[in-house]
Amino acid sequence: MYQMIKSDWVEIKDFCPEEFGAEDMSTRLIYTMQDMRNYVGRRINVHSGYRPGRTGYHPLKMAADIDIVGLDVIDQYLIAEKFDALNGIGVYPFWNNQGIHVDVRPRSKLMIDSRWGCFEAGKYVKLDSKFFRRIISGPVHELRRGGEL
Repeated sequence: MYQMIKSDWVEIKDFCPEEFGAEDMSTRLIYTMQDMRNYVGRRINVHSGYRPGRTGYHPLKMAADIDIVGLDVIDQYLIAEKFDALNGIGVYPFWNNQGIHVDVRPRSKLMIDSRWGCFEAGKYVKLDSKFFRRIISGPVHELRRGGEL
């Protein structure tokens, strides 16, 4: 895995190391994030990047929790799916700013790329049509549209 160095960040116009919590993030992640920003033409907020002492891909500097400003969480997921480098994608409709987790975990012939959903902290479920139907019809989506519970 290649990691960003100070001179690499000059090529990244829409993000900075401070947003990710480390300068030496995965080059694959950061360049993919910039490509995503160029594609979508909207601001991407980084909520979390490097998180030491945790499990998963955040402590490896290969993951970020983000939201794409002005887009529904389903649209954010569909955009992330367009980028081959993003081998792990999680959908989080319960965040204050609905968003997604993206990571650049290695591909493996033995492991299917990882996709999941999460309606509350620590409770992960399979990302399937049932999950998306719940987003569309559930209270989280109603609140986002100004509805009542």
